[in-house]
Parts: sequence; structure tokens; C-alpha cells
Amino acid sequence: MALPGGSGAGIPDFESWYRQEGTRLVNVLTLALAEPDVAKDAADEAFARAYERWSRVSAMESPVGWTYKVALNYGRRRLLRRRVEQTLLLRQARDRSATAASVLGPDGDLWSIIASLPLRQRTAIVLRYLGDFSEREVAQLMGISDGAASSSLSAARRRLAELLNRGADDLGMDRRTIHG
Repeated sequence: MALPGGSGAGIPDFESWYRQEGTRLVNVLTLALAEPDVAKDAADEAFARAYERWSRVSAMESPVGWTYKVALNYGRRRLLRRRVEQTLLLRQARDRSATAASVLGPDGDLWSIIASLPLRQRTAIVLRYLGDFSEREVAQLMGISDGAASSSLSAARRRLAELLNRGADDLGMDRRTIHG
């Protein structure tokens, strides 16, 4: 299965490739993972792994696709670990009769709405529309089937429309203002 991101042929050297792809990967990961520090770490880890294996990675059909996949996997593992840690901390706080709320409150901008999506939906939406990957490429980058990617994108679009419509209702706006 070929990953998106073009052919590895013609990539001059790691440093040039890193300068060309580094910022884009960090930006896409920041939105997909909704955690800038995790996104930066994931991008750094993916590029470090690519550098260690540069002779193989540069010869791949898609060095960019390989790097995105490594970064997404690393980032998701970090977020899962963080979630487990937070769950344990919340349990400890409850045991001490303390309350802990770490839910992001809506501030009305589109990013906060996107950030409220489940990780899989958020990742799919960001890769598709910010990363400009096709649905098939999104599936490959996320390591899921084409149908699962399509389903995640569809669910995310439905949820975004629902949230945007609810926001318009709360503000007393006409929905036609939002939808053109």
C-alpha cells in the first residue's frame, strides 16, 4: 500500500527535505492532535526516525507519507498516555473530595469547535481539509480502512454542522448567514 506524499525520487538531502516539510507537518499535527506540544514532539520524533533511516526513507515511494504516519502514531500514543494519566489524577482528586474540570470551554471560534471533536474525527478532518489529502490518503496516513476514514469524515462534518447551527441559534443568528 503506497502512502500519499509523492515519490521519494528527487529528494536532494535530508536537510533540504526537512526544511521543505517540517513546518507543514507541525501545523497539520497541531490541528489534528489539538496539543501543540505533542504535535511538535511527534514531528521531531518522526523526523529523527526519518534521519536515522534516511537511506531507506528517501528511497520510499512516499517519504512524506511515511513521516506523517510515524508522527500521527507517536502523537496518538502520547495523547492516550496523557489521557490515562489525567484519568488517574482525576480519580485521586475525587478520592480526596476535590473537583477537577479540564474541559475546554467554547469560545466561539471554529478551532475550538474542531478541537471538541473526538481524536479520530479531528485527525481525519484536519488531514483532509488542512493537509489537503484525499480520503484514501487520509485512510492510509491514519492506518485505517478507506471506509473508516470516510465514516470518520462524514461523522465529523455532521457534528461540525450541528455545532455551528447550535452556535447560530444561541446567538440568534439566521442559519443562512452561516451557510451562505
